[in-house]
Amino acid sequence: MQQSLDPLSSTLIEYAQGYGVDLSEEQARMLIRHLSLVLQKNEYINLTRITQPNEALVLHIIDSVLFSTVMPWGFGDSFRLLDMGTGAGYPGIPLAILFSGARCDLADSVGKKCQAVSEFIDELGLAGRVNVICDRVESIAKTKGKSYDVVTARAMDKLSVLLEYASPLLCHKGTLIASKGKLQDEEKSHALSVAPTLGFELLKTKQLELPNSLGSREILCFKKVSQPKIHLPRAIGAPKHKPL
Repeated sequence: MQQSLDPLSSTLIEYAQGYGVDLSEEQARMLIRHLSLVLQKNEYINLTRITQPNEALVLHIIDSVLFSTVMPWGFGDSFRLLDMGTGAGYPGIPLAILFSGARCDLADSVGKKCQAVSEFIDELGLAGRVNVICDRVESIAKTKGKSYDVVTARAMDKLSVLLEYASPLLCHKGTLIASKGKLQDEEKSHALSVAPTLGFELLKTKQLELPNSLGSREILCFKKVSQPKIHLPRAIGAPKHKPL
């Protein structure tokens, strides 16, 4: 007997279809299960300020699913992904659920968050191909440089800083996908000015409105087309505190 779909999963499927993303019932259940685990854990450690399930469905799950609309591969294809500043596992865990062939590393420097995300991965049965790295991205670049096809970042740092973080992590022709809420013209123009120095060119941008008037997103894809013109990674903290 087929299990009936819960209301949140049904809503998620409907919202995703509005962006051209077809979720299976199993994917929707896993995404809602992850959210449930996040909200439960949030009672003990600070993972999110968004605690209402319907709001979190949009601001965490849909916000993460939107990354898939600009991914350079179809569902199920094999690639390596690093999610920088994963927090509660967004967008890394949703992307691992959507792309069943992807091998995903979820990076965060906060130990309690890393432990929580590791528990989520185990609960969701993703441990075979999804891993947590509890470290700064500058340090990860020293041990896993040029390892990734895709690097993602959601609500993290300024765009130029994200480009610097991602450059040494990505293989040639790899892609940085960054999602921004309110991207100011000054931040965008500065990122575009330093992108060639870091080996990037802007591939595409996509502007989207979230359901229920919960905001807008601009998703930017940068392709690594050459080696950076400066030595990377710089010292820990330099990209953020001494930006290019």
